[in-house]
Amino acid sequence: MTKEFEEAIANFNTWKIVEILEEKNVDIPENETVLLGGIHMARIYLATATDKQKEESKQWLVDHGCVSWISMEQ
Repeated sequence: MTKEFEEAIANFNTWKIVEILEEKNVDIPENETVLLGGIHMARIYLATATDKQKEESKQWLVDHGCVSWISMEQ
């Protein structure tokens, strides 16, 4: 993962994330909730993300019914 991509995930820069994924020919989910959920999941496990960013992402996943996506032990 490049530093640019890590920063985009940590800062939740969806435009940059999508741009990078498109450059790498990665299929992007049409469903916005799936796309955002994937970004939030990545941010939870990103070493450079702050604890606050990780908590915000966990809360988003819980609020959007994606609680089964995360380990409650995190």
